[in-house]
Amino acid sequence: MKVNALVQNIPKCPICNGYITVASSSVDHVRRKEDGGTSAISNAQLTHLYCNTTYKN
Repeated sequence: MKVNALVQNIPKCPICNGYITVASSSVDHVRRKEDGGTSAISNAQLTHLYCNTTYKN
């Protein structure tokens, strides 16, 4: 199997566009709770823990 095919299946952080590993992952709200977002799965995205805790709009 080619490396390119494997890399395409690795999730990327929507904040920094870096590859996410299990150890670096965190679940983030797409729409912040402060802005009316809910805890529903449809409002969740996988991000880096660092990006989720340090990134501010």
